[in-house]
Amino acid sequence: MLFSDKQALLKQILAVSSLNFGQFNIGLTLGYSAVSIPQLRTELHTTESEIAIIASCIYIGQIIGSIFSAFISHRFGRKLNMIVSSLFLIPGWSLIYWGNGVYWIIIGRIGTGIGCGIEGSIHSLYVCEIVSTKRRGPFASSGNLIIALGVVGIYLIGSIWTWRTSALVCGISSLLSLLAQCFLPESPYWLKQNQKMDKAENMLHQLGITLEEFESRNTPKQEVKTSLLKRCLSYRFLKPLGILIFAFWTQSWCGFICILSYAVTIMNESGVQLNEYHAALTVGVVHLLASGLGIYGLHQFKRRTLLLTSTALCALLSLCLFLEKHLNTKNSWIPYILILAFILVYANGLGSIPWVLLGELFPVDVSAFGVGLTTCVAYGFMFLAIQSFPWMNRLFGLSIIFLIYGIFGSFGGSILYFLVPETKGLHLDEIEEMLNSKKDKIKNDSEVVDTISTGKVNIAFENA
Repeated sequence: MLFSDKQALLKQILAVSSLNFGQFNIGLTLGYSAVSIPQLRTELHTTESEIAIIASCIYIGQIIGSIFSAFISHRFGRKLNMIVSSLFLIPGWSLIYWGNGVYWIIIGRIGTGIGCGIEGSIHSLYVCEIVSTKRRGPFASSGNLIIALGVVGIYLIGSIWTWRTSALVCGISSLLSLLAQCFLPESPYWLKQNQKMDKAENMLHQLGITLEEFESRNTPKQEVKTSLLKRCLSYRFLKPLGILIFAFWTQSWCGFICILSYAVTIMNESGVQLNEYHAALTVGVVHLLASGLGIYGLHQFKRRTLLLTSTALCALLSLCLFLEKHLNTKNSWIPYILILAFILVYANGLGSIPWVLLGELFPVDVSAFGVGLTTCVAYGFMFLAIQSFPWMNRLFGLSIIFLIYGIFGSFGGSILYFLVPETKGLHLDEIEEMLNSKKDKIKNDSEVVDTISTGKVNIAFENA
């Protein structure tokens, strides 16, 4: 049976919507520290070192979760992987709610981190495997929009209720997510890899994906016969791994993850003349709107164009924040506007495209291990960034921190210019073929034009 384009779109929207429920819970978990830390300081008299652990320990859990995810999704399927993620989130939030001390909160945060790591690691790959090629970019980046919605949700909840009640609401959300995940479709690519072609064809029918498009992504017979270890040590695996790890390094050290986790603290130290929770909520709303705009941008512009432009602007805005703090302008609106502008440009490239590429670059036969290993390293970068913020703030102050982020962003953008390929509009097998070629072009000459003049590199935008 052939589906109309609208019917196929509706089927894929329903599938991705069920999947994105887990992304909402990731947003709740990421934003929880920003609203709970000020209350914990007052109620539990937590020390600065305990605060740093509470904020960053989620990434320890995500590292563990991403390792679990690689094995679960490869051996038992993408759907069960998502269900297992909620089975960690629910007890994690329960420990935070019922716990009577800092250590219970830390254990609960690690548990929720494991759940987020299991879910977040495989999300973009899962989406890329259950939607059509032309919708891959916007649907894969929709997870970032839902994460931003979760962050706004917890900022709003935290401004009204206590940290315990907020944890209870997050636990209920995780339970609802578990129910939604029971109705997820299994990835037809995973079914095919596990010799379940009849079920794969049935799933294609449910998702409205044509058999021709599905069969275009075949694992070469010689690769199937090769052991998994050799495939994971091959050029076709290591090249996308290196590209993605560096992209996530740049993402983690541009400064956004610290702004998200320490939003209230940063607003307070910047002298913003607003209720600190309302200011943090504004940050979350801008991130949400920018993430929605980012989906439109992915539909209109090339991946490389958005990624490189966003990285360059993030670095520039970090340097502007350094100058504002260094010059001590005493105008609280300047850092506020700069932070909002930073979030806007981050969400429209650097914040979303590495996750989209994560679902596109790895060959299908090693994709689960590829995304698991990449996200494990990425969460490690995030952990180090979060953990380093408090002591860097004590030693150097916010101005030097933003200077460091600006330098890292500039360096990362310069290297990504030479590393990142253009994948928009390409089938997954075409991306693999491009990466495997010895002289692969990182950009299509007819789509991205580099003009060097007066010492500046101008990247021309061209619609797909």
